[in-house]
Amino acid sequence: GIRFGTQSILKTFVNKPFPGVYFRVIEEGRVLTGDELILIKEVDSISITDVYWLLFKKDLEGNELTMKAIECPDLPQSCKDSIWKTQNATEL
Repeated sequence: GIRFGTQSILKTFVNKPFPGVYFRVIEEGRVLTGDELILIKEVDSISITDVYWLLFKKDLEGNELTMKAIECPDLPQSCKDSIWKTQNATEL
């Protein structure tokens, strides 16, 4: 919201079905136009889009997708906790 100068951008972002991709920084450095990004590890688990929808939309896929996310070793615990909280809020 700060970067775009309006908090309304958050609602717009959350309501779009294309969350984008975020990268984990392992080693600080510069990335320049034309630099090559190399996929080191491909994981057959849960998609970024599935995680996004579980975080921001309640009860879209039910408990099966929620459990797949919770059991994914590549998701940070904080993300798993947020998914659990979001998905279980519909049951309260």
